Amino acid sequence: MSGLGDRLGSRIPEDLSVSLPAGPTNSEGWLQVDLVAPERAAVIQKLEWVADGVSPEEVAMVDWLVWTAIDYGELFDRVVEAGWLTDGVTDREIQVLKHLFFLATVDPGFALWLLAQPFLETVEYADGPAVESLLRVQLLVPGQANPVQALLLETGGLTDEWAPVVAMTWPVAQFTPQDLPRLYDPEVVRVHTKMVDLEESGPTLLAVVRTEPGAGETLALVESIVREVEGTMGRPLPLAYVGTLFGGAVAPGTIGINYGTGMVLETRFDVADGSYDAEQLRGVLAHEVGHYWWNSNENWVDEGMAEFVAAASYGFPSGKGYPFLREPCVRARSISSLPPEPRKAIPCDYSLGQRMFFSLYRLLGEDAFYAAARKLYDQSRDDLGHKSLFGLPSGVEDVRDAFGPQGDEALDRWYYGRDERKLDDF
Repeated sequence: MSGLGDRLGSRIPEDLSVSLPAGPTNSEGWLQVDLVAPERAAVIQKLEWVADGVSPEEVAMVDWLVWTAIDYGELFDRVVEAGWLTDGVTDREIQVLKHLFFLATVDPGFALWLLAQPFLETVEYADGPAVESLLRVQLLVPGQANPVQALLLETGGLTDEWAPVVAMTWPVAQFTPQDLPRLYDPEVVRVHTKMVDLEESGPTLLAVVRTEPGAGETLALVESIVREVEGTMGRPLPLAYVGTLFGGAVAPGTIGINYGTGMVLETRFDVADGSYDAEQLRGVLAHEVGHYWWNSNENWVDEGMAEFVAAASYGFPSGKGYPFLREPCVRARSISSLPPEPRKAIPCDYSLGQRMFFSLYRLLGEDAFYAAARKLYDQSRDDLGHKSLFGLPSGVEDVRDAFGPQGDEALDRWYYGRDERKLDDF
C-alpha cells in the first residue's frame, strides 16, 4: 500500500541550483537539484557518502533530503542533527524520511515531535512501518488523529519496544478505534519479537502483537512461512520487517488483511490446539505474507498470486495437488467481466486470479512459471525493489508480457472468457 503522493515538480528558481557529485553509473549532471536554501545544499554536499559519489542505492535519500529541504527546512535540520546521515544510508532511513516528509504535509508539528522521540534516535527495523502507520491515521482516519496522539503522549516517549505496536495503529484506528486504549496499555499489550536472517532479505525483524492470550508457537510459524514464501518468490522482502497483530481490526467480510505496515488476523486463529482455526492459521498467514510482495496491482493479480504462494507453502506444486481451491465465481466467468466496483468483485478476484496462476503454472511448468512470476514482480518495482511511487498497477498486459505466448491459453480462459471449455477442471 505504497505511493502516497504525486510527483513533485520543480518549483525552484534556476539561479539557486547546485550540482551534486555524479554517481559512478550515471551520466554528467545526473544529480542536478534545485534547493531553496543554498546553505542546506551545502550540508548535503558535505555528507561523506555524498562527497564520495552517490551510489544508485543512495539516490532516493538525496531526493527526499532535497524535497524536505525545499518544503520543510526545520524538519531537514532536525534530521541532520539526528545523526542518521553521518555513516551512510540504509533503506530503513529512506523509508522513515519519506513518511516524515508526507506527515509534515499534513501536520508539520507532529512530524517534528515524532522525530524527537527516542525510537528515532537510530532507525531500526519497525520504525519505518510505525511512522507510515501514523501517517495513514492522519490521511485516512483523521478523526482518530488526536486520540492517537494523546495515547502516544501517555507512553512517556516512544521507544523501539513500542514501534511494532505503533505500526499496527492505523488499522485499529480505522476499524476498531474502541480498541486503541488496550493497544497502548502496557499492562495489556504483549509484543514478541525475533530477529532472523533470511536467505534473500538478510536480517529481518518478526513481531507478533497481542492484546489477548495466544499460542506460544505462533511466532515460529510466522518465521517458517516467511522463509517458505520468500523461497517461492526468490526476491527479498520490500521491508525487513514482518508484523502480525491478532485482533478485530480487519476489514468487514475478511478474516485477515495485510495493511503494508503489518498483518492483522482475527484472534481466533492464534491457537495451536489442533482445531479447525489452528489448521487455517497457516493458510491465512501464508496468503497475507504473500501480500508483502503482491500489492498495489490490479486486485486479481495480487489476490491470485497471494493464493498461489499460500498453496505453495502447503507443498504445491511439489506433489500435494491443488489444495484449498476456492469456490468458482458465481458473478462472472472471467476477470474481464467482473463488476467494476471493487467490493462487488470480491471474492471473484481470489477465485479467478487463483485459477489464472494455477493454469499458468501448469502450462509453463515450474521453472518457467517462477521465472515469469518474478519478471512480473520486478516490472512494478524501482531499482531498490520498492513498488514504484509513480508507476501503474500491473494488469493483464503486464501478465501477458511476463508469461509470454505460452500463457495465452490461460489468459483466453480466465481473463477474456473466450473458450470456457479449456482449463475448466480447476
